[in-house]
Amino acid sequence: MTIYAHPNTSKISLKDHIRKLLVIKNELFYT
Repeated sequence: MTIYAHPNTSKISLKDHIRKLLVIKNELFYT
């Protein structure tokens, strides 16, 4: 996964990446 490939897509990928991390944390916390 190339997150820093394009400056425009890097922001979207970063947001999506953080969102996935939050989902994983929530799943680990509630299970």
